[in-house]
Amino acid sequence: GFYFEFDPRYAQCFYIVQESDRVDANTLWRTRDDGASFSSVYTFDDPINAIAVSRSNPDKIVASTWGRIYWSLDAGATFTEYNIPDEMTHSIRYKLAIHPTNENEIWVSDGNAGGFWRTVDNGETWEEPINVTEDIYSLFDAGNPIQSAFVGGGKVFQSRIVKKDKYYRVYAAMCARPNGNRVICSDDFGRT
Repeated sequence: GFYFEFDPRYAQCFYIVQESDRVDANTLWRTRDDGASFSSVYTFDDPINAIAVSRSNPDKIVASTWGRIYWSLDAGATFTEYNIPDEMTHSIRYKLAIHPTNENEIWVSDGNAGGFWRTVDNGETWEEPINVTEDIYSLFDAGNPIQSAFVGGGKVFQSRIVKKDKYYRVYAAMCARPNGNRVICSDDFGRT
């Protein structure tokens, strides 16, 4: 796999994690010259499986490894481990999102059915997962039913333009059977 996140302040600065037989997936790398060169930012004990950079404070980075989630306020020079509920520690493939205007609101998918967690206080407390499985299936009950589905593509995307009330629209690719794939969206940051 290959993960990357841009620093919203600088067009030529982004962070990457590259996973292969020859490259250490435990290391977070940064380029400041649009990929001409990279420098090691931080090395974790376990392979990194997701990273997110805050839009409201680009020095804040959230990264996850096998069963652990970390945060940095100094652009990755140091990381502190979040104290997460035991139910969240059984994942090796997290997906991360940071609210665009509140760096302390972080959303985590742990890869399990309905396993979306949220903190609004930078990890002091975590809300129970919101199971939206039936809500998603019910979207397709009339006229074009589906037998099975999962959110794929490894990433949830958030619009920088489409905004309803206080949230920007969130999009996810959904692989469905039969009749092909779909894109689903939420205007309340995944609650519906």
